[in-house]
Amino acid sequence: VLELYGRPIPNEDVAMRIHQETGVCFGTAGPEFVRKILSSGMDFQGEYMKIQDKLKERFEGHVSSHVTAIAIVMLADYLASQWIFGLNEDRAYEEVLALGDVVAAMLETAAETDDGLRAYEYLMSWFNVNIERFKEAALNERYGMVSDEMIYIFPTVFDKAMKEGNFNPNRMLRDWAERKWIETEKRGDKKRFKVRKYDGASGKQAYFVAVKMNAVD
Repeated sequence: VLELYGRPIPNEDVAMRIHQETGVCFGTAGPEFVRKILSSGMDFQGEYMKIQDKLKERFEGHVSSHVTAIAIVMLADYLASQWIFGLNEDRAYEEVLALGDVVAAMLETAAETDDGLRAYEYLMSWFNVNIERFKEAALNERYGMVSDEMIYIFPTVFDKAMKEGNFNPNRMLRDWAERKWIETEKRGDKKRFKVRKYDGASGKQAYFVAVKMNAVD
């Protein structure tokens, strides 16, 4: 399902009149469109795949499921422009490319829907707000420590920060470990997402979530 924003009919008076007319006269284009589909003999799957391939090149940074959905909308529009609205093939093709650009501009890119990236950016912002709590002489509550371009966060503090940002902390740790955005430890046969480090403030070894400070450019 594509959620699109826009006003297809900018003129409010025209839009109101169309709304009133379609309440009385409707159901004409639909049956005609279906009749054309049944009698055309067209390879719809082939045409759809052609459009999809073009879109993958044109909108490289978009989510693949969005691209396939846009391709369906474009194919339907391309056919309806010719079969229902009487446009010639060239004009219909020009308009459908413009439609694809408009729809793609309304949708999030793959980077914008990347939860792992969004969570990392959220954590960096959270860290900058709370940077004083990572100093050894921090008043009240300490959140961890900073060393060698790494942020060492106490696990309970990390979990709380992620949940406050509406992110699943365990899922983010798995994701970040795959991307090598955090340090991990091998204990036995298992990879652990929390590492043991010497905590200068307490003078003891402690477990931390170790996040790379510049993992993302």
